[in-house]
Amino acid sequence: MIFIANILNPVYSVILSKSYFSTFIFLMLFFFTFTACHDEKALKQAHMDQIIQEKIAAHRQKTIASCAKEALAEALIIADSVMIQLALSRVDTSNRIKRPVKPTRPEIDLPTDTTAIKPLFEDSVIPTENPPPIIPSDTIKNDESSIN
Repeated sequence: MIFIANILNPVYSVILSKSYFSTFIFLMLFFFTFTACHDEKALKQAHMDQIIQEKIAAHRQKTIASCAKEALAEALIIADSVMIQLALSRVDTSNRIKRPVKPTRPEIDLPTDTTAIKPLFEDSVIPTENPPPIIPSDTIKNDESSIN
């Protein structure tokens, strides 16, 4: 500490000499008079202007953030639809086995048959005139006497 005081001692001696000392005091008083005497209305107005500018900046920042958020949401919707459209249009079906084309029905010339149609067995044919009963009548008992 003594070393620093010895170094600064010549500086203080110059400042504290009469000519510099009076100049120093005059400058200090001059500075304090201009800084101490200020208009309070101007200070209040400056403070209000500063607060208003901060509020405007905050509102502007909020508006820009909300606009960016909305723009990003719309861009995501558009990008999703474009990606879906690209995915659907670029379906690669070249490696799948394709179904063969169904051939057309060929025209077949059927032979004409001139023989008459006959039953295979004669017993299986029921004659159209006086057909025999399906159940023979002698097997049916007439139980009229048992009813009375």
